[in-house]
Amino acid sequence: MSFRRNGKSAHENERDWNNWLASVAEFTLAVGLPQSVLESEEAWWYFVDRTYSQAGYHGREAWFDRDSMSPAQREAFWQLLERWLKDRWPDAPDHALQGLHRTYDPIHDDC
Repeated sequence: MSFRRNGKSAHENERDWNNWLASVAEFTLAVGLPQSVLESEEAWWYFVDRTYSQAGYHGREAWFDRDSMSPAQREAFWQLLERWLKDRWPDAPDHALQGLHRTYDPIHDDC
């Protein structure tokens, strides 16, 4: 019975993630994020935490990382990240928010 619950929970999480992605499609298109970053929220977390796509690291897709983004892509990514924080991680701890600002906020690009 617990197996069925886990499966149901995983399905619901996947559906919620896909619904959220649909709601922010304009940002994901503007950034040009590869499918590997968007295939699951776990893959998204990996990218946000490490600044690169694991698929690029393993040679499954072209390399994609924060530093290869154009200024317009970085701005769109920052907007997407802000939306994700609001919608999916509203209780993010301050230290995590500070790290995300230092890493991804375009105002830090020239620092």
